[in-house]
Amino acid sequence: MPLHFVYDNLGLATGKSNTNPPGPDPTKEVDATHWNDLCAAADDLRNVVTLAKYLGFSPQNADPAPANSPRYLWLKADDVLVFKVPGKTYYLASIEASVKGDLAVFDGTKFVKLATGGAPSDGKFLQADSAQASGVKWGTGAAVENPAVSTVDNTPTILWSKALSDNSVYLYVLRIIARRTNGVDSAHFVVEVAVSTAGGAITIHGVHFQMVESTDAVWAVTFDAAGLTLRAKVAGANGKNINWMGAVASPVVVA
Repeated sequence: MPLHFVYDNLGLATGKSNTNPPGPDPTKEVDATHWNDLCAAADDLRNVVTLAKYLGFSPQNADPAPANSPRYLWLKADDVLVFKVPGKTYYLASIEASVKGDLAVFDGTKFVKLATGGAPSDGKFLQADSAQASGVKWGTGAAVENPAVSTVDNTPTILWSKALSDNSVYLYVLRIIARRTNGVDSAHFVVEVAVSTAGGAITIHGVHFQMVESTDAVWAVTFDAAGLTLRAKVAGANGKNINWMGAVASPVVVA
């Protein structure tokens, strides 16, 4: 490990000079004996030298494990800086960051950069993903659809529809709100629907309303299917203009 030593004894703390500790040739910064002791970790750097401009490291293929120093820093051949203490190994996080938001993530052997990707990454979330080398990735989270429709009578009208894959089981949760345009009536629905697909058709197994709050008991939410397309329909009341909006998250799916 090459070191840059200070030889100006005026810069050393009181009691330390190029001849203290005693023994070195005062014409040399460090003599051979003390250099060998230093390399063997037999001398405490705090009592031997004052470090100056930099501390250099020579990459090592294996942990040097000095016998006389249970706590030490060393540089791996892949430029990973390691801090060892008894019973523990710490990898110092360091990456070649280039833009704000770059993250240091551990891939199992060293820290690597997870780039933000710039503006297109705005609004994304950090997600655990074991398929990635670093175990994490930027993602958009669960997709949420916000369908909307208006009704003027009690005819069931499609608010939302989704084409499903065959030979699968789905569980959807829909949150639906509605408001009459004159502001008098409103409604809130939270509903689960469980379906399965087979042979190019959908079977609706259950529709469970977790919440129904409506100032008009006539307003309704129903489900049906057309081939492999699942549909949620809403119905208001005759002579009433009603605006409907939903929030539909990604389903639970077993294929």
